[in-house]
Amino acid sequence: LLDSRLVFLKKKAGPAPRPVRIGECWRRVIGKKLAHETRGDAQSLFLGLRQYGIAIPGGTDVLVHFSSVLERLRQRPGEQVLAVLDFDLQDASPSFEWDSIREAVKKYMPKLLGWTSWVHKEAAHVHLPGGGKLASDRGAEQGDPFGSLYCGLVLALVMDRTRVRLAAECPELAKFGDAWYMDDGQIVCVPEAVDDVLRVLDEELAKVGATRGHGEGVKSVARLVGPSDKVRDYSSEWITQ
Repeated sequence: LLDSRLVFLKKKAGPAPRPVRIGECWRRVIGKKLAHETRGDAQSLFLGLRQYGIAIPGGTDVLVHFSSVLERLRQRPGEQVLAVLDFDLQDASPSFEWDSIREAVKKYMPKLLGWTSWVHKEAAHVHLPGGGKLASDRGAEQGDPFGSLYCGLVLALVMDRTRVRLAAECPELAKFGDAWYMDDGQIVCVPEAVDDVLRVLDEELAKVGATRGHGEGVKSVARLVGPSDKVRDYSSEWITQ
């Protein structure tokens, strides 16, 4: 019941295939029923967390509107310049370690802890196309009714930890805002805080098994938002690797 089967799908671009784990049918059926029963709780939770990619109808439109209104407001004369960080985590859903998932479920949606603990009671076997098996204790397979929910909960845990650490390590720069669509995130902070925010965020992501990538694999983009004259004349010292 806990096993899954690995298949490879061709991507639209590039030679590397997309690995997809297909879960066992009855486990997915039961999980789907539980997901339906907790949908209302999930909607309220993720709205509060500004996670618009999970259980939020029309979430893409909400996030686009949220971002565009914020940027228009900041462009008014006299407003402070802010840095907007856009990033896409690498294969987050299949990468989160199970202990982090259980910790996040316990904190944010404890009514699902019994089911999650049963599914995670031992490493599950992934049946490979060549006939072999691989034991896995991280992530969720394709089609898991809770795959996206687990993703959102672990990211919420990461952001909570990031805020706590920033408040302790650099309180003068700790305030920032964030919004998400699944594992695509956006953080808004003062430009001088960019280096500390990304440093702490990367360290907390590593603890749960996730990453923004390294070198050419990083998809993060940093830009300044504010009145055009202030943005144009802003010091370049805020730029960070």
